[in-house]
Amino acid sequence: MRDDQKVKISLVCAGTMLSLFTYLMVHQVSSAMPHWEIAAFVFNFAYFTGVSCGYFISRRVSPRAYPYLFPVTLLLQALFLIFASPLFFISETTALNLFAPWLGVSFARFAAYAFFFFLLLGLGTPLFALVLPRAIQSGGPRALTLRSAYSWEIIGSLFGLAILPLVPHFGQIALVAAYAVSFGLLVWSLTLPPKIVGLTGLLALALVLSFNPADRLVGTWFYQMKSPSRRIASLADVRYTPYHKIEILETEAKDKFLYLSGKRQFGEGSHHVYSYFVSEFPARLLNKPRVLVLGCGAMSTVGRIGKLAAHIQIVDIDPVVFELSKKHFPQFNHLAEFSNWNFTADDAKHYLANEPGQFDLIVHDIPPANSRQIALTYTQEFFQLAKARLAPGGIFSISALDTAENKTEYGKRVLSTLQSVFEDVTAFRYGGSLYTYSGEKLSVRGAEAFKRTFHEFLSAQEKAEWFRGDPEILLNDDIKRMASGNRPVTNNNTGDLVF
Repeated sequence: MRDDQKVKISLVCAGTMLSLFTYLMVHQVSSAMPHWEIAAFVFNFAYFTGVSCGYFISRRVSPRAYPYLFPVTLLLQALFLIFASPLFFISETTALNLFAPWLGVSFARFAAYAFFFFLLLGLGTPLFALVLPRAIQSGGPRALTLRSAYSWEIIGSLFGLAILPLVPHFGQIALVAAYAVSFGLLVWSLTLPPKIVGLTGLLALALVLSFNPADRLVGTWFYQMKSPSRRIASLADVRYTPYHKIEILETEAKDKFLYLSGKRQFGEGSHHVYSYFVSEFPARLLNKPRVLVLGCGAMSTVGRIGKLAAHIQIVDIDPVVFELSKKHFPQFNHLAEFSNWNFTADDAKHYLANEPGQFDLIVHDIPPANSRQIALTYTQEFFQLAKARLAPGGIFSISALDTAENKTEYGKRVLSTLQSVFEDVTAFRYGGSLYTYSGEKLSVRGAEAFKRTFHEFLSAQEKAEWFRGDPEILLNDDIKRMASGNRPVTNNNTGDLVF
Protein backbone atom coordinates (compact mmCIF):
# COMPACT_ATOMS: atom_id res chain seq x y z
CA MET A 1 0.00 0.00 0.00
CA ARG A 2 1.39 3.44 -0.95
CA ASP A 3 2.39 5.87 1.79
CA ASP A 4 -0.21 8.45 0.75
CA GLN A 5 -2.98 5.84 0.99
CA LYS A 6 -1.89 4.95 4.51
CA VAL A 7 -1.88 8.64 5.38
CA LYS A 8 -5.51 8.91 4.25
CA ILE A 9 -6.42 5.87 6.36
CA SER A 10 -4.67 7.39 9.39
CA LEU A 11 -6.56 10.67 8.96
CA VAL A 12 -9.93 8.95 8.58
CA CYS A 13 -9.18 6.85 11.69
CA ALA A 14 -8.12 9.96 13.62
CA GLY A 15 -11.36 11.72 12.69
CA THR A 16 -13.45 8.69 13.65
CA MET A 17 -11.63 8.37 16.96
CA LEU A 18 -12.11 12.07 17.64
CA SER A 19 -15.91 11.87 17.24
CA LEU A 20 -16.17 8.74 19.36
CA PHE A 21 -13.68 10.06 21.94
CA THR A 22 -15.75 13.24 22.36
CA TYR A 23 -19.01 11.35 22.81
CA LEU A 24 -17.59 8.75 25.21
CA MET A 25 -15.74 11.26 27.34
CA VAL A 26 -18.61 13.77 27.57
CA HIS A 27 -20.91 10.91 28.64
CA GLN A 28 -18.52 9.83 31.39
CA VAL A 29 -17.63 13.34 32.56
CA SER A 30 -21.28 14.46 32.75
CA SER A 31 -22.11 11.34 34.78
CA ALA A 32 -19.20 11.98 37.13
CA MET A 33 -19.80 15.69 37.81
CA PRO A 34 -22.88 17.13 39.55
CA HIS A 35 -23.62 19.82 36.92
CA TRP A 36 -23.91 18.75 33.28
CA GLU A 37 -23.25 22.24 31.92
CA ILE A 38 -20.06 22.66 33.95
CA ALA A 39 -18.97 19.16 32.92
CA ALA A 40 -19.49 20.01 29.24
CA PHE A 41 -17.60 23.29 29.66
CA VAL A 42 -14.66 21.60 31.41
CA PHE A 43 -14.44 18.92 28.73
CA ASN A 44 -14.71 21.28 25.76
CA PHE A 45 -12.22 23.74 27.24
CA ALA A 46 -9.79 20.87 27.85
CA TYR A 47 -10.46 19.47 24.37
CA PHE A 48 -9.72 22.66 22.45
CA THR A 49 -6.76 23.51 24.69
CA GLY A 50 -5.41 20.01 24.12
CA VAL A 51 -5.77 20.28 20.35
CA SER A 52 -3.94 23.62 20.38
CA CYS A 53 -1.18 22.18 22.54
CA GLY A 54 -0.93 19.17 20.24
CA TYR A 55 -0.33 21.28 17.16
CA PHE A 56 2.14 23.45 19.09
CA ILE A 57 4.27 20.52 20.28
CA SER A 58 3.90 18.37 17.14
CA ARG A 59 7.45 19.09 16.01
CA ARG A 60 8.91 19.04 19.48
CA VAL A 61 8.12 15.43 20.38
CA SER A 62 11.12 13.15 20.10
CA PRO A 63 10.83 10.62 17.25
CA ARG A 64 11.77 7.92 19.76
CA ALA A 65 9.01 8.94 22.21
CA TYR A 66 6.31 9.55 19.58
CA PRO A 67 5.35 5.86 18.99
CA TYR A 68 4.91 5.21 22.72
CA LEU A 69 2.29 7.96 22.99
CA PHE A 70 -0.26 5.66 21.35
CA PRO A 71 -0.40 2.66 23.71
CA VAL A 72 0.05 4.92 26.75
CA THR A 73 -2.79 7.18 25.64
CA LEU A 74 -5.09 4.26 24.90
CA LEU A 75 -4.40 2.77 28.33
CA LEU A 76 -5.09 6.07 30.11
CA GLN A 77 -8.28 6.67 28.14
CA ALA A 78 -9.54 3.15 28.86
CA LEU A 79 -8.94 3.61 32.57
CA PHE A 80 -10.69 6.98 32.52
CA LEU A 81 -13.74 5.59 30.73
CA ILE A 82 -14.19 3.12 33.56
CA PHE A 83 -12.96 5.13 36.57
CA ALA A 84 -14.32 8.63 35.78
CA SER A 85 -16.99 8.73 38.52
CA PRO A 86 -14.92 7.42 41.44
CA LEU A 87 -11.99 9.54 40.28
CA PHE A 88 -14.00 12.75 40.44
CA PHE A 89 -15.62 11.74 43.74
CA ILE A 90 -12.22 11.08 45.32
CA SER A 91 -10.74 14.31 43.91
CA GLU A 92 -13.70 16.40 45.10
CA THR A 93 -13.72 14.80 48.55
CA THR A 94 -9.97 15.32 48.88
CA ALA A 95 -10.22 18.95 47.76
CA LEU A 96 -13.06 19.63 50.23
CA ASN A 97 -11.06 18.12 53.08
CA LEU A 98 -7.88 20.01 52.16
CA PHE A 99 -9.15 23.43 51.12
CA ALA A 100 -12.70 23.97 52.41
CA PRO A 101 -11.75 24.71 56.05
CA TRP A 102 -9.42 27.57 55.02
CA LEU A 103 -10.44 28.69 51.53
CA GLY A 104 -14.11 27.75 51.41
CA VAL A 105 -16.24 25.14 49.66
CA SER A 106 -16.36 27.05 46.36
CA PHE A 107 -12.59 27.12 46.03
CA ALA A 108 -12.36 23.43 46.96
CA ARG A 109 -14.84 22.48 44.24
CA PHE A 110 -13.02 24.71 41.77
CA ALA A 111 -9.81 22.84 42.60
CA ALA A 112 -11.54 19.51 41.89
CA TYR A 113 -12.78 20.78 38.52
CA ALA A 114 -9.33 22.19 37.73
CA PHE A 115 -7.78 18.79 38.43
CA PHE A 116 -10.22 17.17 36.04
CA PHE A 117 -9.48 19.82 33.43
CA PHE A 118 -5.76 19.04 33.42
CA LEU A 119 -6.50 15.33 33.48
CA LEU A 120 -8.69 15.63 30.38
CA LEU A 121 -6.16 17.95 28.79
CA GLY A 122 -3.57 15.20 28.75
CA LEU A 123 -5.86 12.28 27.97
CA GLY A 124 -5.69 12.28 24.22
CA THR A 125 -6.57 15.48 22.40
CA PRO A 126 -2.87 16.43 22.02
CA LEU A 127 -2.36 13.01 20.42
CA PHE A 128 -5.07 13.67 17.81
CA ALA A 129 -3.47 17.00 16.96
CA LEU A 130 -0.10 15.30 16.61
CA VAL A 131 -1.44 12.88 14.01
CA LEU A 132 -2.30 15.42 11.32
CA PRO A 133 1.07 17.19 10.95
CA ARG A 134 3.01 13.93 11.42
CA ALA A 135 0.86 12.19 8.82
CA ILE A 136 1.36 15.01 6.30
CA GLN A 137 5.09 14.97 6.92
CA SER A 138 5.30 11.20 6.40
CA GLY A 139 3.45 11.19 3.09
CA GLY A 140 6.60 11.16 1.00
CA PRO A 141 6.54 12.53 -2.53
CA ARG A 142 2.74 12.11 -2.68
CA ALA A 143 2.20 14.08 0.56
CA LEU A 144 -1.26 15.57 1.00
CA THR A 145 -1.93 19.27 1.20
CA LEU A 146 -3.20 20.65 4.50
CA ARG A 147 -6.65 21.21 2.96
CA SER A 148 -6.83 17.65 1.65
CA ALA A 149 -5.64 16.25 5.00
CA TYR A 150 -8.34 18.12 6.88
CA SER A 151 -10.95 16.83 4.41
CA TRP A 152 -10.00 13.22 5.10
CA GLU A 153 -10.07 13.83 8.84
CA ILE A 154 -13.54 15.38 8.56
CA ILE A 155 -14.75 12.36 6.58
CA GLY A 156 -13.57 10.22 9.50
CA SER A 157 -15.42 12.47 11.97
CA LEU A 158 -18.65 12.08 10.00
CA PHE A 159 -18.15 8.33 9.97
CA GLY A 160 -17.77 8.40 13.76
CA LEU A 161 -21.00 10.39 14.10
CA ALA A 162 -22.77 7.83 11.90
CA ILE A 163 -21.85 5.12 14.41
CA LEU A 164 -23.56 6.89 17.35
CA PRO A 165 -27.10 5.65 16.52
CA LEU A 166 -25.86 2.12 17.26
CA VAL A 167 -25.89 2.88 21.00
CA PRO A 168 -29.61 2.24 21.65
CA HIS A 169 -29.38 -1.12 19.84
CA PHE A 170 -26.02 -2.50 20.94
CA GLY A 171 -25.09 -0.40 23.98
CA GLN A 172 -21.98 1.55 24.82
CA ILE A 173 -19.80 -1.43 23.96
CA ALA A 174 -20.50 -0.78 20.25
CA LEU A 175 -18.83 2.62 20.48
CA VAL A 176 -16.01 1.30 22.66
CA ALA A 177 -15.34 -1.42 20.08
CA ALA A 178 -15.48 1.06 17.18
CA TYR A 179 -13.10 3.34 19.06
CA ALA A 180 -10.67 0.49 19.80
CA VAL A 181 -10.71 -0.69 16.17
CA SER A 182 -10.12 2.81 14.79
CA PHE A 183 -7.28 3.31 17.30
CA GLY A 184 -5.67 0.04 16.20
CA LEU A 185 -6.04 0.91 12.51
CA LEU A 186 -4.53 4.33 13.14
CA VAL A 187 -1.43 2.83 14.73
CA TRP A 188 -1.09 0.33 11.88
CA SER A 189 -1.51 2.98 9.18
CA LEU A 190 1.21 5.19 10.70
CA THR A 191 3.79 2.44 10.10
CA LEU A 192 4.92 2.41 13.71
CA PRO A 193 7.29 -0.29 15.08
CA PRO A 194 5.68 -3.76 15.18
CA LYS A 195 5.95 -3.96 18.97
CA ILE A 196 3.95 -0.72 19.30
CA VAL A 197 1.31 -2.00 16.87
CA GLY A 198 1.08 -5.30 18.74
CA LEU A 199 0.91 -3.68 22.18
CA THR A 200 -1.77 -1.22 21.06
CA GLY A 201 -3.78 -4.06 19.50
CA LEU A 202 -3.65 -6.06 22.74
CA LEU A 203 -4.75 -3.04 24.78
CA ALA A 204 -7.61 -2.35 22.34
CA LEU A 205 -8.78 -5.97 22.58
CA ALA A 206 -8.54 -5.91 26.38
CA LEU A 207 -10.63 -2.72 26.50
CA VAL A 208 -13.43 -4.24 24.43
CA LEU A 209 -13.50 -7.55 26.35
CA SER A 210 -13.31 -6.00 29.81
CA PHE A 211 -15.34 -2.81 29.46
CA ASN A 212 -18.79 -4.10 30.47
CA PRO A 213 -17.75 -6.24 33.47
CA ALA A 214 -15.19 -3.66 34.64
CA ASP A 215 -17.69 -0.81 34.26
CA ARG A 216 -20.23 -2.68 36.41
CA LEU A 217 -17.65 -3.72 39.01
CA VAL A 218 -16.19 -0.21 39.36
CA GLY A 219 -19.70 1.30 39.40
CA THR A 220 -20.65 -0.95 42.32
CA TRP A 221 -17.50 0.07 44.20
CA PHE A 222 -18.18 3.75 43.49
CA TYR A 223 -21.71 3.71 44.93
CA GLN A 224 -20.58 1.65 47.91
CA MET A 225 -17.96 4.32 48.58
CA LYS A 226 -20.33 7.25 47.91
CA SER A 227 -23.34 5.93 49.87
CA PRO A 228 -22.12 3.38 52.45
CA SER A 229 -25.36 3.57 54.46
CA ARG A 230 -27.36 2.14 51.54
CA ARG A 231 -25.28 -1.05 51.55
CA ILE A 232 -25.17 -1.42 47.77
CA ALA A 233 -24.56 -5.03 46.75
CA SER A 234 -24.33 -4.72 42.98
CA LEU A 235 -25.43 -2.95 39.81
CA ALA A 236 -28.37 -4.99 38.59
CA ASP A 237 -28.30 -3.25 35.21
CA VAL A 238 -26.24 -0.62 33.37
CA ARG A 239 -27.27 0.91 30.04
CA TYR A 240 -25.98 3.81 28.00
CA THR A 241 -28.20 5.87 25.73
CA PRO A 242 -27.68 9.18 23.92
CA TYR A 243 -29.51 10.81 26.86
CA HIS A 244 -28.34 9.01 30.01
CA LYS A 245 -26.14 6.53 31.71
CA ILE A 246 -28.84 4.41 33.35
CA GLU A 247 -27.91 2.40 36.44
CA ILE A 248 -30.09 0.10 38.54
CA LEU A 249 -28.53 -0.35 41.97
CA GLU A 250 -29.48 -3.26 44.19
CA THR A 251 -28.89 -3.30 47.95
CA GLU A 252 -28.08 -6.24 50.19
CA ALA A 253 -31.76 -6.19 51.20
CA LYS A 254 -32.75 -6.49 47.49
CA ASP A 255 -34.12 -2.94 47.35
CA LYS A 256 -33.42 -1.09 44.10
CA PHE A 257 -32.51 2.46 43.10
CA LEU A 258 -32.68 4.14 39.71
CA TYR A 259 -29.82 6.50 38.80
CA LEU A 260 -29.70 8.60 35.62
CA SER A 261 -26.27 10.00 34.71
CA GLY A 262 -25.10 9.63 38.29
CA LYS A 263 -28.15 11.31 39.86
CA ARG A 264 -30.65 9.35 41.95
CA GLN A 265 -34.14 9.41 40.42
CA PHE A 266 -35.93 6.74 42.42
CA GLY A 267 -35.47 4.93 45.71
CA GLU A 268 -37.88 2.46 47.23
CA GLY A 269 -37.84 4.13 50.63
CA SER A 270 -38.88 7.60 49.44
CA HIS A 271 -41.41 7.01 46.70
CA HIS A 272 -44.57 6.79 48.85
CA VAL A 273 -44.88 10.48 49.72
CA TYR A 274 -43.87 11.86 46.33
CA SER A 275 -46.03 9.59 44.18
CA TYR A 276 -49.04 10.04 46.45
CA PHE A 277 -49.00 13.84 46.46
CA VAL A 278 -47.94 14.31 42.83
CA SER A 279 -50.31 11.84 41.20
CA GLU A 280 -52.83 10.04 43.41
CA PHE A 281 -54.23 12.99 45.34
CA PRO A 282 -54.96 15.17 42.27
CA ALA A 283 -56.31 12.11 40.39
CA ARG A 284 -58.78 11.49 43.21
CA LEU A 285 -59.94 15.10 43.02
CA LEU A 286 -61.08 14.32 39.48
CA ASN A 287 -63.49 11.67 38.19
CA LYS A 288 -61.75 9.07 36.00
CA PRO A 289 -59.31 11.63 34.57
CA ARG A 290 -57.44 11.43 31.31
CA VAL A 291 -53.85 11.72 32.54
CA LEU A 292 -50.62 12.84 30.89
CA VAL A 293 -47.42 11.89 32.77
CA LEU A 294 -44.36 13.81 31.58
CA GLY A 295 -41.20 11.89 32.43
CA CYS A 296 -41.30 8.34 33.65
CA GLY A 297 -38.41 7.29 35.92
CA ALA A 298 -39.58 4.20 37.81
CA MET A 299 -43.21 5.24 37.10
CA SER A 300 -44.45 4.88 40.67
CA THR A 301 -46.68 7.86 39.88
CA VAL A 302 -48.31 5.79 37.12
CA GLY A 303 -48.76 2.81 39.41
CA ARG A 304 -50.62 5.02 41.87
CA ILE A 305 -53.34 6.00 39.45
CA GLY A 306 -53.74 2.99 37.15
CA LYS A 307 -57.12 2.12 38.61
CA LEU A 308 -58.24 5.72 39.05
CA ALA A 309 -57.66 7.03 35.52
CA ALA A 310 -59.62 6.54 32.32
CA HIS A 311 -56.36 6.57 30.37
CA ILE A 312 -52.70 7.40 31.07
CA GLN A 313 -50.37 8.76 28.42
CA ILE A 314 -46.70 8.42 29.46
CA VAL A 315 -44.11 10.56 27.67
CA ASP A 316 -40.34 10.33 28.12
CA ILE A 317 -37.50 11.20 25.78
CA ASP A 318 -35.60 7.99 26.63
CA PRO A 319 -37.43 4.71 25.84
CA VAL A 320 -34.68 2.68 27.54
CA VAL A 321 -35.57 4.23 30.91
CA PHE A 322 -39.14 3.12 30.33
CA GLU A 323 -38.15 -0.45 29.44
CA LEU A 324 -35.79 -0.83 32.40
CA SER A 325 -38.39 0.55 34.78
CA LYS A 326 -40.93 -1.96 33.49
CA LYS A 327 -38.40 -4.70 34.11
CA HIS A 328 -36.98 -3.68 37.50
CA PHE A 329 -39.81 -1.79 39.24
CA PRO A 330 -43.04 -3.66 38.38
CA GLN A 331 -44.16 -3.63 42.02
CA PHE A 332 -44.32 0.17 41.86
CA ASN A 333 -45.55 0.97 38.35
CA HIS A 334 -47.99 -2.01 38.08
CA LEU A 335 -48.00 -1.68 34.29
CA ALA A 336 -48.69 -5.39 33.89
CA GLU A 337 -51.84 -5.11 35.99
CA PHE A 338 -53.77 -2.65 33.81
CA SER A 339 -53.91 -1.77 30.14
CA ASN A 340 -55.22 1.80 30.11
CA TRP A 341 -51.80 3.31 29.41
CA ASN A 342 -49.67 4.18 26.42
CA PHE A 343 -46.01 5.16 26.16
CA THR A 344 -44.58 7.62 23.65
CA ALA A 345 -40.86 8.30 23.30
CA ASP A 346 -40.74 12.05 22.79
CA ASP A 347 -39.44 15.27 24.26
CA ALA A 348 -42.02 16.73 26.64
CA LYS A 349 -41.89 20.17 25.01
CA HIS A 350 -42.34 18.72 21.55
CA TYR A 351 -45.20 16.48 22.66
CA LEU A 352 -47.16 19.30 24.32
CA ALA A 353 -46.67 21.57 21.33
CA ASN A 354 -47.59 19.07 18.62
CA GLU A 355 -49.79 16.20 19.78
CA PRO A 356 -53.57 16.75 19.77
CA GLY A 357 -55.94 16.12 22.67
CA GLN A 358 -56.59 17.46 26.15
CA PHE A 359 -56.06 16.00 29.60
CA ASP A 360 -57.78 16.36 32.95
CA LEU A 361 -54.51 15.86 34.85
CA ILE A 362 -50.96 16.60 33.70
CA VAL A 363 -48.27 15.23 36.03
CA HIS A 364 -44.83 16.82 35.75
CA ASP A 365 -42.58 13.89 36.79
CA ILE A 366 -39.35 15.25 35.28
CA PRO A 367 -36.19 15.42 37.47
CA PRO A 368 -35.12 18.68 39.13
CA ALA A 369 -33.54 21.26 36.86
CA ASN A 370 -29.85 20.34 37.11
CA SER A 371 -29.26 21.16 33.43
CA ARG A 372 -30.59 23.79 31.05
CA GLN A 373 -32.33 21.17 28.93
CA ILE A 374 -34.34 19.94 31.92
CA ALA A 375 -34.83 23.51 33.18
CA LEU A 376 -36.73 24.26 29.96
CA THR A 377 -39.58 22.17 31.42
CA TYR A 378 -39.81 24.55 34.40
CA THR A 379 -40.29 27.71 32.39
CA GLN A 380 -43.19 30.04 31.77
CA GLU A 381 -43.31 28.91 28.14
CA PHE A 382 -43.50 25.23 29.13
CA PHE A 383 -46.23 25.81 31.71
CA GLN A 384 -48.21 27.73 29.07
CA LEU A 385 -47.97 24.70 26.77
CA ALA A 386 -49.24 22.50 29.61
CA LYS A 387 -52.08 24.89 30.42
CA ALA A 388 -53.21 24.83 26.79
CA ARG A 389 -53.54 21.05 26.99
CA LEU A 390 -55.64 21.04 30.18
CA ALA A 391 -59.34 20.33 29.84
CA PRO A 392 -61.74 22.68 31.69
CA GLY A 393 -61.34 22.07 35.41
CA GLY A 394 -58.06 20.22 34.83
CA ILE A 395 -55.03 20.17 37.15
CA PHE A 396 -51.32 20.59 36.46
CA SER A 397 -49.33 18.82 39.23
CA ILE A 398 -45.65 19.48 39.97
CA SER A 399 -43.43 19.39 43.05
CA ALA A 400 -41.03 22.14 44.13
CA LEU A 401 -38.49 22.68 46.89
CA ASP A 402 -39.95 24.00 50.13
CA THR A 403 -39.24 27.73 50.10
CA ALA A 404 -39.05 27.79 53.91
CA GLU A 405 -36.32 25.14 54.18
CA ASN A 406 -34.29 25.72 51.03
CA LYS A 407 -31.63 28.43 51.06
CA THR A 408 -31.85 29.15 47.32
CA GLU A 409 -34.58 30.91 45.37
CA TYR A 410 -35.33 27.75 43.37
CA GLY A 411 -38.70 26.96 44.95
CA LYS A 412 -39.85 30.57 44.92
CA ARG A 413 -38.93 30.95 41.26
CA VAL A 414 -41.00 27.87 40.35
CA LEU A 415 -43.97 29.19 42.35
CA SER A 416 -43.63 32.60 40.69
CA THR A 417 -43.61 30.93 37.27
CA LEU A 418 -46.74 28.90 38.06
CA GLN A 419 -48.46 32.05 39.35
CA SER A 420 -47.67 33.90 36.14
CA VAL A 421 -49.41 31.23 34.03
CA PHE A 422 -52.26 29.69 36.03
CA GLU A 423 -55.29 31.35 37.56
CA ASP A 424 -55.02 29.44 40.82
CA VAL A 425 -52.13 27.60 42.51
CA THR A 426 -52.55 25.62 45.71
CA ALA A 427 -50.06 23.37 47.47
CA PHE A 428 -49.35 20.86 50.20
CA ARG A 429 -46.22 21.52 52.24
CA TYR A 430 -44.87 18.21 53.47
CA GLY A 431 -41.48 16.67 54.15
CA GLY A 432 -39.37 19.50 52.76
CA SER A 433 -41.30 19.78 49.48
CA LEU A 434 -44.20 21.73 48.05
CA TYR A 435 -46.66 19.67 46.00
CA THR A 436 -48.47 22.19 43.84
CA TYR A 437 -51.75 21.92 41.92
CA SER A 438 -52.48 24.56 39.33
CA GLY A 439 -55.68 25.21 37.42
CA GLU A 440 -58.92 27.10 37.89
CA LYS A 441 -60.65 27.94 41.20
CA LEU A 442 -58.93 25.27 43.26
CA SER A 443 -58.64 27.52 46.32
CA VAL A 444 -62.41 28.01 46.58
CA ARG A 445 -62.54 24.61 48.30
CA GLY A 446 -60.71 26.14 51.26
CA ALA A 447 -57.93 24.75 53.42
CA GLU A 448 -60.20 22.65 55.63
CA ALA A 449 -61.88 21.06 52.61
CA PHE A 450 -58.47 20.16 51.17
CA LYS A 451 -57.34 18.64 54.47
CA ARG A 452 -60.60 16.71 54.86
CA THR A 453 -60.29 15.37 51.33
CA PHE A 454 -56.69 14.41 52.01
CA HIS A 455 -57.71 12.28 55.00
CA GLU A 456 -60.57 10.69 53.08
CA PHE A 457 -58.21 9.55 50.33
CA LEU A 458 -55.29 8.44 52.51
CA SER A 459 -55.66 4.77 53.39
CA ALA A 460 -54.81 3.27 56.76
CA GLN A 461 -51.93 1.40 55.12
CA GLU A 462 -50.47 4.63 53.76
CA LYS A 463 -50.66 6.26 57.18
CA ALA A 464 -48.79 3.34 58.68
CA GLU A 465 -46.07 3.52 55.98
CA TRP A 466 -45.14 7.16 55.86
CA PHE A 467 -47.69 9.47 57.47
CA ARG A 468 -46.00 11.84 59.90
CA GLY A 469 -48.73 14.39 60.53
CA ASP A 470 -50.99 16.65 58.51
CA PRO A 471 -49.53 18.60 55.60
CA GLU A 472 -49.83 22.36 55.61
CA ILE A 473 -52.33 23.65 53.06
CA LEU A 474 -51.26 26.70 51.05
CA LEU A 475 -53.98 28.43 49.05
CA ASN A 476 -53.56 30.85 46.16
CA ASP A 477 -53.02 33.94 48.34
CA ASP A 478 -50.36 32.08 50.36
CA ILE A 479 -48.54 31.12 47.17
CA LYS A 480 -48.68 34.71 45.93
CA ARG A 481 -47.02 35.96 49.14
CA MET A 482 -44.31 33.28 48.93
CA ALA A 483 -43.58 34.01 45.27
CA SER A 484 -43.74 37.80 45.60
CA GLY A 485 -40.67 39.61 44.28
CA ASN A 486 -39.33 36.64 42.32
CA ARG A 487 -39.12 36.72 38.53
CA PRO A 488 -40.76 33.91 36.58
CA VAL A 489 -38.39 31.47 34.91
CA THR A 490 -38.34 31.82 31.12
CA ASN A 491 -36.38 30.21 28.30
CA ASN A 492 -33.94 33.12 28.57
CA ASN A 493 -33.01 32.71 32.25
CA THR A 494 -33.05 28.96 32.88
CA GLY A 495 -29.52 29.23 34.25
CA ASP A 496 -31.04 30.82 37.38
CA LEU A 497 -32.49 27.42 38.26
CA VAL A 498 -29.50 25.31 37.23
CA PHE A 499 -26.84 27.35 39.03
